[in-house]
Amino acid sequence: MADPLSTIANVLTVLRLVNIAIKYIKDVKNGASECLRLRDELHIIDHLEKKPKYGYPDFPYAYVYCSYAHRQTQTPAALLSSILQQVLQQVTTSTLPAEVLSLYQLHKKHGTRPTLVQITDVLRAVTAECIRFRIIVDALDECAESDDGALEFISALRSLDTSVALLCTSRFSSVFEEYFKGADRIEISAPRKDIEIYLDSEIQQHPRLARLVHADPALKQEIINTITREFHGMFLLAKLHLESLSTKINRKAIRVALKSLPATLDATYAEGIQRMYNQAPDLVEVAKSVMFWVICAKRPLTLSELRHLYATLELTNCTPLEDDGLPDGELLTSTCGGLIMVDREAHTVRVVHYTAEEYFERTHVEALEAARLSLANACLAYLTLPNFSDGPDQVTALIRAAACGLVDNVRVLLEQGAKLESRGFLKQTALQKAASTGAEDVVKVLIEAGADVNARSPDWTTLMSAVIGNGKLKVEDTSLFLIEQGAVLPQNHAGRRAFLAASLNSMFFILGMLEAQAAVEEPLQGPTKVQKDIEPSDPILPYFKPYYRRTPQTADFVNALDELTYEVGFSKLWWPGQSISHGGVPEMKDAHNIVTKVVAAVKIFSFKSDSSTERNWMMSAMRNELALLRKLQKDPDPALLRMIQVYACADSLEVLVVMEHVGIENLSKLLASRGKLTEQQTRIIFTQLLSAVEFLHARDWVHRDIRPESILISDQESLSIKLAGFGLTEAIPTDSDGEHHGAVETLSSPGTSWSCGLRVSKTAGDIWTCGVLLHVCLCGSSPFSDALSSKDFPYDHGEQTRRGMVHCRSRYMHLSSDPARDLLVNMLAVDIVNRFSARECLAHPWMTGSASEISEVVGEARPASLNLFGE
Repeated sequence: MADPLSTIANVLTVLRLVNIAIKYIKDVKNGASECLRLRDELHIIDHLEKKPKYGYPDFPYAYVYCSYAHRQTQTPAALLSSILQQVLQQVTTSTLPAEVLSLYQLHKKHGTRPTLVQITDVLRAVTAECIRFRIIVDALDECAESDDGALEFISALRSLDTSVALLCTSRFSSVFEEYFKGADRIEISAPRKDIEIYLDSEIQQHPRLARLVHADPALKQEIINTITREFHGMFLLAKLHLESLSTKINRKAIRVALKSLPATLDATYAEGIQRMYNQAPDLVEVAKSVMFWVICAKRPLTLSELRHLYATLELTNCTPLEDDGLPDGELLTSTCGGLIMVDREAHTVRVVHYTAEEYFERTHVEALEAARLSLANACLAYLTLPNFSDGPDQVTALIRAAACGLVDNVRVLLEQGAKLESRGFLKQTALQKAASTGAEDVVKVLIEAGADVNARSPDWTTLMSAVIGNGKLKVEDTSLFLIEQGAVLPQNHAGRRAFLAASLNSMFFILGMLEAQAAVEEPLQGPTKVQKDIEPSDPILPYFKPYYRRTPQTADFVNALDELTYEVGFSKLWWPGQSISHGGVPEMKDAHNIVTKVVAAVKIFSFKSDSSTERNWMMSAMRNELALLRKLQKDPDPALLRMIQVYACADSLEVLVVMEHVGIENLSKLLASRGKLTEQQTRIIFTQLLSAVEFLHARDWVHRDIRPESILISDQESLSIKLAGFGLTEAIPTDSDGEHHGAVETLSSPGTSWSCGLRVSKTAGDIWTCGVLLHVCLCGSSPFSDALSSKDFPYDHGEQTRRGMVHCRSRYMHLSSDPARDLLVNMLAVDIVNRFSARECLAHPWMTGSASEISEVVGEARPASLNLFGE
């Protein structure tokens, strides 16, 4: 149960500006140029927080950080609600003011938010007896759409009481100058020393500029001195000057440019536009589209969205969009003269500063109107691409709309019957997607529609543990809402690790609420000696106290262990040998048992990478693989690789999976050495491979990554195989109505028709890849290739694949017999309703020709490593 004070405060406000403050503090510590102006304010806030005498009721304080990107939600009522929330959090008694309780009960009953008048009245009553009420407002010029809108908020603050002491920061505004006439003021500008430090660091971030100053060290100091003289106290101006210099191709051009640096922001933006138009004509068109689209978009565009939208401009009617038709993201953004940038944390593209957006709105009105029409046409063209000719998938659309925070779209899809608990191919529901991206409005709609806040995902994660483990500030708001709705952390190792993740990510308010929740739910220990079951101690968690190794790598490693059964002490029982993965990820090594001398293989899932994307992929691959390997321990198949044990190592941030060892040979190496195989050799391999695939499909699993490297050869003479590589394996959902809302994503398989049912649509991808491998084994080449294109056969690789054009190329197909060609055609049928299943492949005449002989040969050659399992 959450703290009542926190619950009331959260109902009264939609903004949690303390979170924004934490982000600014981190940015200042990291030296972000646009945030260094906040240092004085942060010193004041730190002073107020550390002095015991400051706080409610005598000396309450509050702070507001405005942002141009959030001006739509920064209404006077929302900002005053946030201030009230901060004041209430300073209350040290257990009794809240009667006015607050009354306002809470009124709006809790009707599910509404307080009005500006109501919040002002309550805040005035709460602070009526205080001696001094200090309020800090940063970036007042970014508060609202207009200066008059910002002053409405300030006027409400000044109407509270004469005890209010107000500190505001803002860029110059004649409206503000008139309003604050007579108030004390201080001009804030960046110190010269800070600009020098910033420039010295940033020069190294521009490769071309770094090379030029390396060749001429005096040039670096010349750049720093000149820009420092011209920066007029603004980091932004210094940043834009450096962007301008980074495009020069030699030292002479840099020195010429230093003599004529623009002195104002408008002049600097104009110079950036001129740099745009000085490029090659093709690049100018790219820059104009990208620049104006970014400004016109109703919400921030991701780099991926920008790439897809621009690619539609190059397409003719009825031409599908392919991966090789997508433009390079860095090329798109680099053409804009340094006036747009990629937000690496949010993965969005934005204008370099809100003043640049205002500049374009003043000076390029007609161009922006044309860009709005162009953007709308590009969106419509994208929606009508042949890629989507099978029609939208309802719940895939629901998941995507939830992830993007499109609350109106979510409502419409739910009204049309989209199912809340259906999952996409990443195994996430719409609620999990919305919560992980911080789309709180969508989360509310989904919960109101009946989504379960405590449901577990197939990869063992609860919603709360996944959201808290995300660690982003905007997700913290969603975590608070979920706690209010009854979401809990499981009282086990997974729950404790999520609690640790909150600590590592400095979610202090969340920690307080979770501690209160845990204390309330703890059963009383009475004289009856009826006690709650005590879990065995976690072997890993003690390594990670809140002050220990506060890194993203540590947090991801801890999250990866959620509800994972593992042991510690790998090095005490196993001795790792040479690598057998040859550069593959995850790495595979020989492992020798120190006691029994048995040789095994160990797959190493490492979480030490600096890339969060790579760590997330590693976690997903590990969980997918272990989910199947656990099943195979109880229900094995002779052609599927089996697991021995799982270990976790806290020191190296690794999960080590020990498996049976079948040598270092695989089908890829075998084909490289032999070129192609005889029909009898191919039949031996595929009898085992298709048997393993049929075994998986019969138990509602699909492999999704069958390739030569995942087919291990234990003996080149008998050709006994083991199918491995379960990182993309997934279970087939068992929806009673046969609906599924995630596509089978394979690199080679053509489009999938969903009218044929869930099982066929999921398993067909495995059969397709087996068919491609069968062709490679028999003919020594891929069935689809650009090399096959000719005047008589004018189809590229993509078109051959989409049409399944195997029967058209007799120059390769003559290498195999008629039964083999018939089997290939049926395995590579484009219409998956007509594509063979694994069982039908095994029953095909070509496969059954020597079945008894094959079984006998393979049975005699099974590796002795199976003795590891006590068989």
